[in-house]
Amino acid sequence: LDTPSDCAVPDRFVFRFDRRLTVGETPDEALADVEHFQSVAAARDAGLAVNITVPTYDEASWRGYVLGNQQIYMGWATPEDHPAITAAVDVYRSVVSPNIEAPQSAGGGLRCEPRVDRWIFSTDGVGFPIPVDDDTIEVPQSKRWVSSGDYKHPAMFGFGAGIEQNTHKIGECTDLRELRLAIGFLARFPSAYAQG
Repeated sequence: LDTPSDCAVPDRFVFRFDRRLTVGETPDEALADVEHFQSVAAARDAGLAVNITVPTYDEASWRGYVLGNQQIYMGWATPEDHPAITAAVDVYRSVVSPNIEAPQSAGGGLRCEPRVDRWIFSTDGVGFPIPVDDDTIEVPQSKRWVSSGDYKHPAMFGFGAGIEQNTHKIGECTDLRELRLAIGFLARFPSAYAQG
């Protein structure tokens, strides 16, 4: 808020709307969706100036690197038969599955078998999209990066303790028994993937 006091009406208000993309969707389509909100039209009809933009990563990292790219979070999908996914499934079955003592409850919790499905929560890998035709970053073919529309990315998957639907919400909690197994999975995965 741009105001001299908490009691004054601000001259300017900035609202940040976190709009993630789904697989195949473009940033321009998402901006157009927001531009067509009824609330945006109503604000403009009332004489307010509404500017819809995509913010950029302009803050330096702890090492001083400034990305300088737009904060676009692409939708992504790593194919089920990708070596990263098959390695993750194998690691889950060898590290987590043998330690499941009770069947899964209706409210979530650990499963005997890994769930290979969509991950509703974003990962950090989506914050730096690389165009498919960008050859400035050398990626060996052996890395098997995934192409999705006009962009490419390393193989990504989501995994962690807790209930996915509660991530970053008030009351989020993690069962210590799940955390122990998640740590075991994450410790084993890199070497299993590298050997695959």
